[in-house]
Amino acid sequence: MEHIGKTLDSLKLTKPQTSTLKTTTKKTPKKWEPGSAFIEQCQEQLSEQGYAPDPYCQVCRGLGFLHPLLDGGKHDYSSTIPCPAPGCLRDSLAGYKQGETSLKEKGVSSKAQNFDNFKVTPETKEVYQAFKNLATGEASYQMLLCYGRTGNGKTHLCNALATELNKRGIDARLYTVADMVGRLKESIAEHTTESVIKQLTTVPALILDDFKVEYNSPWEMEKIENIIDARYREALITVLTTNREQDELPERVVSRFNDLSLSKVVLNNAPDYRRRRRGKG
Repeated sequence: MEHIGKTLDSLKLTKPQTSTLKTTTKKTPKKWEPGSAFIEQCQEQLSEQGYAPDPYCQVCRGLGFLHPLLDGGKHDYSSTIPCPAPGCLRDSLAGYKQGETSLKEKGVSSKAQNFDNFKVTPETKEVYQAFKNLATGEASYQMLLCYGRTGNGKTHLCNALATELNKRGIDARLYTVADMVGRLKESIAEHTTESVIKQLTTVPALILDDFKVEYNSPWEMEKIENIIDARYREALITVLTTNREQDELPERVVSRFNDLSLSKVVLNNAPDYRRRRRGKG
C-alpha cells in the first residue's frame, strides 16, 4: 500500500503555472472628435485670418502644429511646424498665400497678371525671361533693373514675379516707389521709420515699380539709396523698374545694378500698349 501511495503521489498533476509572458494588445487610438466650441473657434480663425487648421484633423487634433522629428526619431519640442496632414494648417496657409487677399497685402495689384498671359514679342523676350528666371530660381542674379517707356508691361511683370515668388514660399513685397516713399514719410509722425526701413531692407524679395527722378529731396533719395545699398550687401532679391534711361538715374542706385556678379539690367523695348488701346477706342 505504501508503494501504491508513493506511485499515486508521483502521478499527481501540478497546478498549472501562470505564464510570465504578457500578451500585448495593441489599442486603437481613440478617434479625435472636436467639440462644437472648438469647431467654431477654427471657423472664426479662417474667417478673420484667411487660414486655419482642420478641427477634425486626427494628426494634430485640430491644433495646427506639430513638433518636428529629429534624425534619431525623437520629437524636437523646442520648435513647431504647421501640420502637414492633407487639408490642415499647411495646406490652408499655402492656399491663403496664393489667394487674392494675401497677395494684395503684399502689393500685388492684379493676380490676373501672370507670366502665362504676358505678351512675349521680340521686343519683350529678354525682359520676360529675366523676370521669369528670377521667379523660378534659375537666375544667376539677385538684383534686376528694368527700364523702358511707360505702359509696356513692366507692372505686369512685377505682379507676375511677386505672385510666383510667394507661391514658392519666398516673402515678396511689391510697392510703387511713390507708395514706398509715402509710407516712409508717414512713419516719421508714427516714430516707426527705423522699423519700416528694417522691414524693407530685410524682406527676402523687394520689388519697386515705377521709379521716377522726381524723388529728388535729399531725405527721400537717401532712404531709397540706403535701402537698395543694404539689400545689395546682403544679396537679397531686389527689382527696380523705371521709365527713365540709366544715365538719368542716381549713380549710387544704378551702380548696384551694374555689378554683373549679382545684378542684371534689361531694356523693355515694347511700345506703350495702353496708348494703342486708347487709340483703338
